[in-house]
Amino acid sequence: MDSYKYIGTRARKKDGRDKITGRAIYCQDLVLPRMLHGKILYSLYPHAKILSIDTSKARKVPGVRTILTGNDIPHVPIGFIGDNVPLKKGKVRSTSDEVAAVAAETKEAAEEALDLIEVEYEELPMVMEADEALEQGAPLVHEDRKSNRIDEIARVFRTGDLEAGFADSHIVLEQTFNLQYVSHVCMGASFAAAAFDATGRLTVWSNTQVPFILQKDLSKALGISGREIKIVQPTIGGGFGKALDMYPHEVIAVLLAKESRRPVSIAFDREEELAAAPKRQPARIVLKQGVTREGKLLARKVDILLNAGAYVSWGPLSSWTMVQTFGSFYKVPNIDFKATPVYTNGPVCSAMRGYGNPQA
Repeated sequence: MDSYKYIGTRARKKDGRDKITGRAIYCQDLVLPRMLHGKILYSLYPHAKILSIDTSKARKVPGVRTILTGNDIPHVPIGFIGDNVPLKKGKVRSTSDEVAAVAAETKEAAEEALDLIEVEYEELPMVMEADEALEQGAPLVHEDRKSNRIDEIARVFRTGDLEAGFADSHIVLEQTFNLQYVSHVCMGASFAAAAFDATGRLTVWSNTQVPFILQKDLSKALGISGREIKIVQPTIGGGFGKALDMYPHEVIAVLLAKESRRPVSIAFDREEELAAAPKRQPARIVLKQGVTREGKLLARKVDILLNAGAYVSWGPLSSWTMVQTFGSFYKVPNIDFKATPVYTNGPVCSAMRGYGNPQA
């Protein structure tokens, strides 16, 4: 082993000393010159029309520099299929929907301003369960669609002769598994800060897990060349799949910075993280399996209903991993796999720890 430089030797973790001594700079430690503190107002209802938003009282709070609503910004489509926007206009589809945003000199001033923003809603019928969302006459989460089914990311895989496999099986078992929402609860909550320099170049600090994908997504959403966007990734207090996508708070930080002409940071507290950050999506898995007398799998029929929430993020795409788990961990010659993602008025769902493998 003496001929090897690293194999068989003790490797010192490069960031270990900074972390154990407290020198590591996490997102929440970030302080920029003239930085404003951003806060987001979320919807009171899971499904409602926005009739009016009055920010006049909030603008009078000392220290408030900028307030934005969906009416103040251009249409900025975000999300895996472009079905989300940073600030909602006309309608909210979830209690985690962003209705307005404030940038102020202090967190306290921003929070006071949020309390003074008056929003008038007209409640709409809501649907929270995926099976109910597919029923005839169910409320449409996105009114421009014919159904709550998200066919763009549905997954179907078939191989072999399923019926023959069941016919040759000694035992056929069918079970239904219901999986619920799970919050990541990373030690480091969601964060984004944004600043423009004198030449118009944008710098974004984020606890993203994929800085180059975030750069690409921001470029596409904002119409800014990727060359003009720099992503800084401070030390991350946990990601686990949650931080693979770009979320509204990151774009909102940029929009507030552009409007105020000052750096703006948005740091979730724990309550906000639990309420508004993306979750592992619920799923109903109906699994029918046929086995020989010796216990060999002959056939598997898998029918998965995925609750995607109000907008498509990475979560429902985990079915693309599930099909591999169901079909390859054990040799199964006959498989019928179907995964149907469905819109509901629930929270956005992200990738999380194993990305479909634990569920499958």
